[in-house]
Formats: sequence, structure tokens, C-alpha cells
Amino acid sequence: MVDHNKKVKVLVIGDSGVGKTSLVHLLCHNDVMSNPVYTIGCSVDIRLHNYNNVPSSPTYFIEFWDVGGTFGHEKGRAIFYNSIHGIIAVHDLTNRKSHMNLRKWLSEALCQSSSGSELTSHSVDEIDFDMEKFVGDNIPILVVGTKQDQIGTLAGEFEKGSSVAHEAGAEVVNVDCTHCQQFAPGSPHMIKLNNYFDKVIENKFYPKMSQQSHLPLSQTSERKRSTPKKTSWHNFPSD
Repeated sequence: MVDHNKKVKVLVIGDSGVGKTSLVHLLCHNDVMSNPVYTIGCSVDIRLHNYNNVPSSPTYFIEFWDVGGTFGHEKGRAIFYNSIHGIIAVHDLTNRKSHMNLRKWLSEALCQSSSGSELTSHSVDEIDFDMEKFVGDNIPILVVGTKQDQIGTLAGEFEKGSSVAHEAGAEVVNVDCTHCQQFAPGSPHMIKLNNYFDKVIENKFYPKMSQQSHLPLSQTSERKRSTPKKTSWHNFPSD
């Protein structure tokens, strides 16, 4: 029997039209969404996940909160940023602007989740973003690039050098949401996702374990050797 109290909230953010809804639908239903529509406000879908990918382990509800990506609705989105346990930041591999805008999305979501305060009209575009502060909050982040089928081998550039993923200490997955086999059991993408879901679960239910495991090993060792710097992200373009 599934314990309905065993649930975690994963925020799915990114520019409008990058494929967030198609990604969530594929993850939750193992099916391609034939006619995706723009999300207004927020939509929620659910996936069941066995912790550590062991059938006998507890089953958790992964709630994906797919937030509409239209700029200018920051205050209205604030209600969706409460009590989050993980973030999936989505960008379009064919649109570099959507990748750079992930900084704005992460700033908006993490600042409001951390402080619980409402952004002012000026603070949206000028957020003093201290990554070390949010690493302390221990919210696992996954950066997903969509529309890999439209960019071919160039998608590897993001996986090797995604500045946003590097700054956030996040794993990177580049996908084609028009093929169900992208998340087949045992596939590289699914292994990364299972590890990410485990980190999200640990963030809520096993916080001491999460403090040691929420960063990739390479990122963890690098952070131990270097002093994090405060980065200010200003004046991001709107649609």
C-alpha cells in the first residue's frame, strides 16, 4: 500500500515554449504528448518512484509543479514556490536565450522559496544571487535541455559546459520528448533521473544524508577546494 504522506514537490521552471509540459507528461505517463498547450498558472502531475530504484523500498509520490513560463507574472507565481523539495530547470537546446534565462528562473524560485517574501517590481530583474546561500538550503537542481532531435551533436556543448548547471551544482540531461524510449528503464537518462529523485526525497525525508549527496561528486570536490563567489544577475531579457 502506498503511503500518501510520502510525497515530494518538484518545481518545473523555464521559458514559455521550451517543452516543460511535454517533459512532465513523458515522465509521468511514458507517453508523448501529441498536442502540447501553453500552461496558464500551474499544472500538477504525479510519478511514482521507488527510493534507490529498489522495488521493495518505499514508494514516493513525485509531484511535478509545471509553472507557466510567461515573464511578467512573477508575483502570481509566488504561491507555487512554497515548500519545494527540488527544481527542474528546462531550456530549449535550439534557443540559447532560454538557457541564459535559467539564471533568472532559479533566482526567482530560490529567493522566494527561501525567504517566503513577495518580489517587488524592481527586484525581479535585479536579484543579488548568492549561490552558496542556496546550496546551504540543499534544494537539488536538475537542468534539462529539450528538443535534442533538432540540434544533433551540438547538444553536447551544453552537457560539457552549461554555465548555469555548473553554477547551480546541477546534473544535466538533454532529451528529445518526441520519443518514449528517452526514459526507458536502465537508460543513461533514467539513471540520472532516478538519482535525482532520490536526492529530492532525501532533501525532505533524510536531510542529513541529503547534505552530503545532493551535489555531483566532481562539483562537491571542486567546492571544497574553492571559495564560492557571490554573483549578481541583472537585467535579463523578457519575451
